[in-house]
Amino acid sequence: RTLLERLSTLDLWAESPRSPKKFDCHRIVIRDTTVMKEILEEIRSRGEMFIDLCLDHSGKQCFSLSLSCGPQRAYYLPFFAGSQLSVDDFLVQVGEYLLGPELKKSFHNAKPQLKFFMRKGFFVKGLDFDTAIVAYLLQPSLNEYRLGDLAKKYLGYDPFLFEERQESRQQTLIQKERDELQEIACNRVAVMPLLKEQLMGELREQKMDFLFQEVEMPLVQVLADMELTGIAVDADYLRSLVQEYEDKIDAVSEEIYELAGERFNINSPQQVGFILFDKLKLPGKKKTKTGYATGFSVLKDLASKHPIAGKIVEYREYT
Repeated sequence: RTLLERLSTLDLWAESPRSPKKFDCHRIVIRDTTVMKEILEEIRSRGEMFIDLCLDHSGKQCFSLSLSCGPQRAYYLPFFAGSQLSVDDFLVQVGEYLLGPELKKSFHNAKPQLKFFMRKGFFVKGLDFDTAIVAYLLQPSLNEYRLGDLAKKYLGYDPFLFEERQESRQQTLIQKERDELQEIACNRVAVMPLLKEQLMGELREQKMDFLFQEVEMPLVQVLADMELTGIAVDADYLRSLVQEYEDKIDAVSEEIYELAGERFNINSPQQVGFILFDKLKLPGKKKTKTGYATGFSVLKDLASKHPIAGKIVEYREYT
């Protein structure tokens, strides 16, 4: 197998073959907003809060909300069919209190959760930390940044304790499945304070804390706004630009054909190489595995030798 194929089978988050640790979490289930207000007072006294929503694939339906203000302790609010409390009732009663600017708020993959709150009419203030964003900055080559993988890499925990099964994201679950989802949801939010401490240390060590705090985190809210509401564009102007550049491409193509003495595929490096070096006999040809080199630097050097090179550069700029 190739090196790339062998690397693709490795767990890039793994650090040692040791068995992963179990995670203990004290869970409190909340079914009444009166009790919730008392808990929020406790959270507010600490100055920061960790939030995790269990959403469906569309991001429009919420099955549970989990909160934490310290490691290995979680408050859980279920919103399944038949639950005493609905997410709409909860937000109407404590949404402004929960999502206001006084509290610093941390998430894992905040953007879809911010969009959910925005759909309900609430804009999250005090956004402070996103474990997924930090993981991306520290290791940008990965395809995904699951909370369970981070808990394993940085804290040594079993990753499956933090990832719910996809089929569990539905309203009609039997009690055993709801209990399982409750445990995982609480584990997720209760491990975030521990992860935040570890990840901030890594950011500072790699001197990326300024990039994270001043660029990446403010951008999360901007992107959430854009994805939810869209952006305004001048459609007529865009259509006029399309026509303008199509006309320019047609004009410069005709000039290239005239200079070459024949029509050919200007988008084909092989055919461009044939015209430049075999037909026009221009100097400085360099062979590659697939033919002649016809990149920008080559064309720039040839521009003083023959006008066709400059026209090909112009064509590539337009296309």
